[in-house]
Amino acid sequence: MLRFLLLLCLALPFSAFAGVAGTFLYVAGEVNIIAPDGKTRVPMRGDALNEGEILVTGHDGSAQLKMADHGLMAVRPATRFTVDAFVYKGSEDGTERSFITLLKGGFRALTGAIGKVNYDHYRITTPIATIGIRGTDHEPFHIPPPEPGETSVGKVGTYDKVNAGAVSLKTPAGEVLIQPGQAGYVGAADARPEVLPVVPDFYRASSAPASPPVPAPLPNMVGPPALPPPVITPSFDSHSSPHP
Repeated sequence: MLRFLLLLCLALPFSAFAGVAGTFLYVAGEVNIIAPDGKTRVPMRGDALNEGEILVTGHDGSAQLKMADHGLMAVRPATRFTVDAFVYKGSEDGTERSFITLLKGGFRALTGAIGKVNYDHYRITTPIATIGIRGTDHEPFHIPPPEPGETSVGKVGTYDKVNAGAVSLKTPAGEVLIQPGQAGYVGAADARPEVLPVVPDFYRASSAPASPPVPAPLPNMVGPPALPPPVITPSFDSHSSPHP
């Protein structure tokens, strides 16, 4: 009997064990989810993003999610990230986790319950840096080396802009704390992060397609309102603290 149950467990798909990281409130343009087995699906409003899955947006793609811990996320176009781990049982009991690897592009996140008490239980990793939070509304962004024929929106490296709370940007060479209205940057894994004198222009870009309206809440969903659309416009950005 034990052998049968073991074989049954092995036969079940990964998603049977994966935790739900968030639910899509809005999907526009090219957005794909890649499962751990390599299968790709196109999400719709109300679908789940699960632990272990990769979210990819095209140059015209964007999405908004309500996270399982009541956080919110607005994903920018041309973004790729993996939900390495997401565990939340309704309270911070020590088992909660939100670990994301950001390989390209970025998003704006209003963090939920995870990380409010145990800061090290929320982490965003890029190829060159690690981002931690202090109860935060922030916008991590990573620019990898451009592909042939591709033009980068900014200097290669990892950035994070803070709208509320605080963020730590860390590499083996050092760490900086980023405050509201500031943006941090590091260009290599062996470089020391810094607070930039001004917020990069790509955070305030208004040349992207017009932002879609914020959708109404899904049935039976309780929590804070959805994030503003992921296209960061001057009027959207004006709610942040003045730039340094």
